[in-house]
Amino acid sequence: MQPPFPVRPPCLRPGDTIGIVAPSSPVPPAKLAAGIATLERWGYRVVVAPHVLDRRGHLAGRDEDRVADLREMFARPDIQGIFCARGGCGCIRLLPHLDFAALAQTPKVFVGYSDVTLLHTALNRAGLVTFFGPMVSVELARPLPPVAEQCLRSLVTEPAPLGLLADPERPAQAVVPGHAVGPLAGGTLSLLCQSLGTPWEFHAPGCLLFLEDVHEPLYRVDRMLTHLKLAGKLDAAAGFVIGRLHDADLDAEPPLPLSAVLADHLADLGKPVAIGLPVGHVPGTLTLPLGVRAELDVTPTSVTLRVREPAVAERGCPN
Repeated sequence: MQPPFPVRPPCLRPGDTIGIVAPSSPVPPAKLAAGIATLERWGYRVVVAPHVLDRRGHLAGRDEDRVADLREMFARPDIQGIFCARGGCGCIRLLPHLDFAALAQTPKVFVGYSDVTLLHTALNRAGLVTFFGPMVSVELARPLPPVAEQCLRSLVTEPAPLGLLADPERPAQAVVPGHAVGPLAGGTLSLLCQSLGTPWEFHAPGCLLFLEDVHEPLYRVDRMLTHLKLAGKLDAAAGFVIGRLHDADLDAEPPLPLSAVLADHLADLGKPVAIGLPVGHVPGTLTLPLGVRAELDVTPTSVTLRVREPAVAERGCPN
């Protein structure tokens, strides 16, 4: 069960120190340096965890070293935020070796997406609000569109509700009209499926469930959505916000439209469904605050997603 209320990390301020971790795949040094320069331009000091540039095959170093880096960044009192360098593969190997309840007792802004979904899920279950957003050696290594930069920086620095979460030039589209309110939950679809049956299985009862992925043919998206439905995860959600899910270039046969597949799985639930929120594996990703209450309103002609609570706390104030 999720805790009855979220733990919001203290807001970031100019001059704060951000720690960089690499919990998944190896990190390109030049891109890491470019992303660090972005954070420094925003007014932050940056500390790179000791093993960020390690490499062990498809992993950013040994499991025990990646675990040690995460523990250190959460434990250090001089670190106010933690940003992941990149995704890839490897977070699932770390889960048995981390005490997420203990990590949540030293709450800090935690940012990443993709493979980092599994760390978000475990931290959210421990009660900590986290941020499904840009990574240092990927999006921050090149200029973010102004709307994406403003979204991230507002969420992690302002102890006030964000309000509308959208990119006017990339509006979400209606699939099933309706209205729902609940905490934001979810992440990358394939990683959410991998969590099922483990002690870190994601929970979304009463939540607005966000789903996105990349490099997936439609038959796999269909299969994963079926998996979530059979596991009761779709029935439990209050509504659905869908990002990019499907890579048509990988389809071996002409597929159904994605909207039809979503309707097959979600339309009979009587809950609002929107598609096309530019969060996750899309250029200029917006940031989604996981664990924060939001309101989804879907009409046949428009989609509105509003964040109704602060994602961070004022320094020195209780949550």
